Amino acid sequence: MHIKIHSEYPLFVFSFDSNISASECQSLRKDINDLKFTKSDSGNKYRLEHNDNEVFRITKTNLGLRKLTKYFKNHNFQKTIKDILEKNSKNSVKYSLLSLNPLLNLYNFFILKREPLRLNFEFSLMSKGSFIAPHTDSRNKVFTMMLYLPESPAQEKKRIGTVFYKPQFDKELKYSNFNNIHADNGNYPNFAAENSIIFRTKFTYKKIYGFIKTDLSWHGVEKLELDPKERRISININYYKCNKSIFGPLIELFKKYLKSSLWDIKNKIRKTNKTIKN
Repeated sequence: MHIKIHSEYPLFVFSFDSNISASECQSLRKDINDLKFTKSDSGNKYRLEHNDNEVFRITKTNLGLRKLTKYFKNHNFQKTIKDILEKNSKNSVKYSLLSLNPLLNLYNFFILKREPLRLNFEFSLMSKGSFIAPHTDSRNKVFTMMLYLPESPAQEKKRIGTVFYKPQFDKELKYSNFNNIHADNGNYPNFAAENSIIFRTKFTYKKIYGFIKTDLSWHGVEKLELDPKERRISININYYKCNKSIFGPLIELFKKYLKSSLWDIKNKIRKTNKTIKN
């Protein structure tokens, strides 16, 4: 796995080759585009988070996303990410990913004294005029990776990737923002004048981009110039700090399966009732 470094200070931005094909990209894009997005942010970004039934369903049924999930949980990949965090993070904390194996959790978190990380996915959909105001990300997030799902080679060439910012040297203290206050609604009114763009990701499925969350990990998406029916679709792969737990992942997985099963049963009952009425 070859890691390319795009920025080291004040935020660490990196990329590596994606392992999904063009056809898997389109299949994943279609599955996400067909979903009902109801949660909107201030810049009209629509999102579905990891605890949504539909996100859980797609992570289990879409072949491309299943392949990615398996890749992210691979030992070599996890070791690479841990090395990146330990070498480039401002703190000396050592992390390990929560496992479905209780013995592995016991070993990592209570014997080696590592801090647990939880992996989850967030689906993002944006359209013409949408934007994401500059921000630094949730205080519980450790790092984020982004997979973009362009609808065509033409969309790949558009400047609609994620933008990373760096404050002027003498303004770093002013823009130190671990609590993730967004640069909008009157907050940081001089942001554009006192910060410069240090990197812009390409909107391509061929690369996965990532960055470490810090007090200066400013990033966002500029106002989109898209056709009226065009959509910017992407997946955020988030690693969050969480409570130490041996059996937690197994319990959460059981809850999700139970919730999903009940949802399927309800749908079958509705279809049966419609058939009887007709």
